[in-house]
Amino acid sequence: MNVNTQIDYLIPYCGGYNSLNNIAFSNDGNFGYFYDNISRHIIRLNLNNGEKEVMKFFDKDYYHKKWINISLFVVDLETIPHLIILFYNNTKKFYQFVMFSISNNNTILIKLRESKIKFNEELKNFNYQDIQYSVGHGIDETLIEIIFYQKNEVEFWFYQLDCKLFTLQKRKGELFSKGKRRKNNSSEEELRIWESPFTKEGHVIFISNNKDKCMAKYTKSLTSDKSFMTVGIDELLPDKKSCTFPTYTNTIWCVSWYGNYHIFVTIFKNHKNQEHSLHIWNIEDSVRNNPICWKKYNLTLKIDKNATNFGIRIIKNKTLFIHYDVDKYRDKLHKINLKAIEMNCDEIEGNINDIEREINIDDEIRKRRKTKDSLHVEKELCCPVCLELYNDPRNLNCGHSLCLNCCNILKTSINILNETKHNITCPICREKTEVPPQGLPKNYCLEEAITFIIKTKNDTIDEMVCHSCQLPHKMTNSFICLSCINKVTQDSLFNLEDYKNICSNCVLIEHRNHSYIYLKEYIKRQEFIFNKKEEIDKNVEEIFEDFKKSLFYTITKSLLHIEKEMFYKNINNILTQNFIENEEKDSDNENYNFQKNEEKINVVVENFKSDIKYLENEVIDSLENTCDEIIDRKKRTITIEMYSKLSKVDSV
Repeated sequence: MNVNTQIDYLIPYCGGYNSLNNIAFSNDGNFGYFYDNISRHIIRLNLNNGEKEVMKFFDKDYYHKKWINISLFVVDLETIPHLIILFYNNTKKFYQFVMFSISNNNTILIKLRESKIKFNEELKNFNYQDIQYSVGHGIDETLIEIIFYQKNEVEFWFYQLDCKLFTLQKRKGELFSKGKRRKNNSSEEELRIWESPFTKEGHVIFISNNKDKCMAKYTKSLTSDKSFMTVGIDELLPDKKSCTFPTYTNTIWCVSWYGNYHIFVTIFKNHKNQEHSLHIWNIEDSVRNNPICWKKYNLTLKIDKNATNFGIRIIKNKTLFIHYDVDKYRDKLHKINLKAIEMNCDEIEGNINDIEREINIDDEIRKRRKTKDSLHVEKELCCPVCLELYNDPRNLNCGHSLCLNCCNILKTSINILNETKHNITCPICREKTEVPPQGLPKNYCLEEAITFIIKTKNDTIDEMVCHSCQLPHKMTNSFICLSCINKVTQDSLFNLEDYKNICSNCVLIEHRNHSYIYLKEYIKRQEFIFNKKEEIDKNVEEIFEDFKKSLFYTITKSLLHIEKEMFYKNINNILTQNFIENEEKDSDNENYNFQKNEEKINVVVENFKSDIKYLENEVIDSLENTCDEIIDRKKRTITIEMYSKLSKVDSV
């Protein structure tokens, strides 16, 4: 069965620079929490879209330099996430667990409870500069465990914080200080170095990897609730498949555990080429008195040459997070699905050269945009019968899979000795599979792969490309710079295509002192402006239409009155002149004179008509143009004023 296994995602979003071990992740793997040593804030990072939220301490005392942040945890209490931070007070010399609740808008951390670890009393033999510790989660998600130890000291301390009751249990243990058989004449060179402790099934386990490879177990004392008793030392054998041990020299070791599941990460630096190689290890459980072996995961990551400050966390679903700094103010995070690797270990081993172990999301997205590789992946996940994405896929004996409905369609019945048996013939290889009474087994890996592909496809629908860095990002993480927009001409005021969206990283780098808002908020604002503009246009149009009619009526009436008076005046002049001429001439010419006057009057009437026509065609057109110019000018003034007011509000 060939299954595409999610192995690693390199998430290229800034989280918390110089976080070290101050990282925590929600159990669903969607959110990461980082302590930023520069700003001393907690950074909450959405690992799906890269949205970053800054959470500040309500109690300003935690910004004082006396508080050193040691480790960070997130726990769900009644489905509500709470942050647990382990501080060290550099002034009064004590450790302290502090529980913080998170405000509804994810911006404020409010202190709820605190519990002290008295360094001077319980850890009096430890030097703070040399003290080492390991942290993890107990069987219950709300149990936080921390182990303090020191290489040159025999004792160690185990603390378990119950976040529900906020009670702290502590136990003291004593490490083996000599050789394997604790010879009294052992030299200092033979002293075993115990380190990288973790807990499993109620035991505290230390390993020694410098000379002899072994591990020591400690369990609760039968006589005291505040101490450990020794169980014994077990020899550790190399990994069965690679026959190798984890490297010790020039290697950084990290350990994390959740319940009974533990993980070691080793980072080896090659001083010749300055490259880091990262390996993941586990200690296998002993079965039927078989020796205990190291187990190496079939995964090797190449880390940046300048990588420092490594920190790891394992969460409930066996997802491993590896965090480190690349350079100043820039950090990276790897997310590795160990459960998927374990489920498909044999398949991965057989095809190790064909599987790409590390995926850079930036390069992968660019490649898929060019080759449309996501469509090819979908075709590989289609049922050969219905040619649709698998719906409730079931495994056949031949290794192929079919939808449950397609299996029911292809199912045939055979009666053997009064017993009905059902068979399915594979449409690909024609091999027959007998359907058991409980039904065909479900292909969970294929179903998870389909769910992941669909989710990834849905997530990419809302993707945008940043105009500055040309990297893809979610629309929810896209910004518009108002300072740069204000430089755009007002002719393109409502054209969204004229504005270049920018991602959160470019906002902080290239638009640091500018005013900016989320793209979604900007679109809402522009829609509001556009709707208001249409409403204003409609009202202004109605007002000026009425004004135009009123003005047209007034001017037309005045002009007609003037033309009318001129018309009557001309008629009177003609008639008066005609009367005078008739008095001077004989009556024989009366008919002739009347005819002549009639012609003059007709000319005056025609002139009056032409004047009216002129008024209609010329004067009124000019009046309409003037009114339109006034309307446009007024509408533009209203629009610009409204935009300026909204811009001032945004800048505030």
